[in-house]
Amino acid sequence: MNFNIIYRIYKIMNYYLYWAVPMGSYGFYRGMKSSYKHPFDLTSHKILCSFMNGFIYASPFGIFKLIHLIDRIEIFMNKKNRFELYQSCYEESNGINHNIF
Repeated sequence: MNFNIIYRIYKIMNYYLYWAVPMGSYGFYRGMKSSYKHPFDLTSHKILCSFMNGFIYASPFGIFKLIHLIDRIEIFMNKKNRFELYQSCYEESNGINHNIF
C-alpha cells in the first residue's frame, strides 16, 4: 500500500477538522441561543436542533452560514432594520437568533 496516499488523506482530514470543530461549535452555540416557537421550545428539541445546526455549520455547506455572519455584521455596521428586512440572515435550524455572533 502506498503510504503517500494515506498521508494525503490524513492531511485532508486534518484540514477538515480545523474547519469542522470551530464551525460545529459555533453552530451549536447559535442553535442553543436561538428562540424557538411552541412545539420546539422544549429543552430536548432545543439540544437536538442545536446538534443539527452544528452539523450544518461543520459541513462544507457551512460556508453559506459564514456568509450570513458577514451579512449580519454588515447589517449591524450600517444600522439597517434587521428584524423586518433581513430575517433570513438570523434564522437557525428551527429558531431565530437575533445576535450578531
